[in-house]
Amino acid sequence: MPPGGQGGRRAAAGKAGAADFPERVPGERASAPRLQHLGRATFAAPALPAAAWRSHDPPNAPRSLPTPTRDGVSGRLGVSGRLLVVALAGCCTITTNVDYDPSASFTALHTYAWRPGPQHGPADPRIDNSLLDTRVRTAVDRELAAKGYQKVTAGKADFLVGYHLVMQSRTDSETVGGWYGYRVWSPPQTYSRTYDEGTLLLDVIDPKTSRLLWRGSGTSVVNYRATPKQRENKVNEAVAKILKRFPAPR
Repeated sequence: MPPGGQGGRRAAAGKAGAADFPERVPGERASAPRLQHLGRATFAAPALPAAAWRSHDPPNAPRSLPTPTRDGVSGRLGVSGRLLVVALAGCCTITTNVDYDPSASFTALHTYAWRPGPQHGPADPRIDNSLLDTRVRTAVDRELAAKGYQKVTAGKADFLVGYHLVMQSRTDSETVGGWYGYRVWSPPQTYSRTYDEGTLLLDVIDPKTSRLLWRGSGTSVVNYRATPKQRENKVNEAVAKILKRFPAPR
């Protein structure tokens, strides 16, 4: 190998590296921008004090650093990502509510029967079908049996059970925009999402007076792409959450 070959190149590289990153003398102010090596390219980083950066910020600009996101925009979750989160949350959540007659004696209820005739509700082909009817009745019978209630004929029951199904269209709107992350501005824009919401209501009725004693409801976003098994599981979950609050507190 000729003199000054590989060894000479290493020494030259070492000197070049030392020249690129000179040692700072304590107390000395930097008079030139420091250099940063990124791969093969070299970039000059401005040696501006923090006060100079702050002077360029808008009065209400946030001071936090940008947060990496899937859409590549600093500090901002993409609109499609936001709507997907809302949709998934809605599909997985069942909101329940309960109302009852405080004067009713729930401790005297031991046997039940289904209210005779078809269940009440608006005529809607999306919910008016025998498959859904069977799923609701099976789930209610299972939950009441687990609570110790016995199913009997209508003439011998302490209370009657009925259910209603209601479908409603909903629209959610969200406005996004303004300052995100570190000096990133986006004009405000409003996005909306329309979906169907289903509500299952379970009624407990006095068979002698037809008086409503207790009502529970469960509401959730409808997923039309669900498989039959997923729909059955959804009904079971809704009925279990509703009847978890039956009977009324003593």
